[in-house]
Amino acid sequence: MKTVLIILRILGAAAAAFLFLVGGIGLSTGDANGLAIVLLVVAAILLFFSLYRSPAARAESKVQRQVEANVGPTAAEQTNCSVRAKNKQNLIPVVGIAVLTFCLLWSVFQRFSGGTEVWMNDGSSTPRIVTEDQNVTPQPTSRPLLDPTAGMSLSQKNAYRSAQSYLRLSGFSEPGLIKQLQFEGYSTADAVAAIERLAPDWDAEALESAKSYLRLSAFSKSGLAKQLQYEGYTDDQIIYGVENSGADWYAEAVESAETYLRLSSFSRDGLAKQLRYEGFTEDQISYALLEIGY
Repeated sequence: MKTVLIILRILGAAAAAFLFLVGGIGLSTGDANGLAIVLLVVAAILLFFSLYRSPAARAESKVQRQVEANVGPTAAEQTNCSVRAKNKQNLIPVVGIAVLTFCLLWSVFQRFSGGTEVWMNDGSSTPRIVTEDQNVTPQPTSRPLLDPTAGMSLSQKNAYRSAQSYLRLSGFSEPGLIKQLQFEGYSTADAVAAIERLAPDWDAEALESAKSYLRLSAFSKSGLAKQLQYEGYTDDQIIYGVENSGADWYAEAVESAETYLRLSSFSRDGLAKQLRYEGFTEDQISYALLEIGY
């Protein structure tokens, strides 16, 4: 029995040394620091129990040696029986430590071989098991908001804020916004840098400008396109703004005819000529004249 205990203590010490090695490697490489610390703690406990002998065990061993040296075989055999009984009691925690060591070594092996099973709860009633080889969707982490003007000079930051204010008030094309910032006293370089950092959606700006013009006055489709062109929008931006403005061009022709009649007197042909000049189609002009009673 004493031989078995010695073997178990040796195995425990070897396992502790292995855990110390694995834990030290984990801490040095920075991988799985929490697991490495746990392994080091377990290794220290395991090494303690492998090398530790209680005072009672040391006293019994000393008594056994004295008895074997000074008394007869019968007394020595009785003492040996008592010691063997004590060893059987000490064997229980040692076996438990050995089993625990085996489990820890197996988990470490699985951890570093990439086969650790992780219980994932995806909201269903039954958790699912995935291995580290499978892709696990990472949880989103909150990140601090970045300063959009970081790295810009003071004048560029102010130009950036001014451009933001103008875009909140109305729609602007890129050339139109640059001119507005230049009018405010910013240099062309600062204005361009601010707008590039701001990166507006120019299609959306063209649409906003188109809707603003339609709220102010009546426009034909071609007339609105010319107005957006004058504002500095590109052809693609103009097409997007006009096509998505939601305007009823027949209703726009009626509104335009009524506006002209409020301002002055027109004959039927004169009013039709004026609407034609505004860019309305013949069908839209005929509809407008019919609606106003001509």
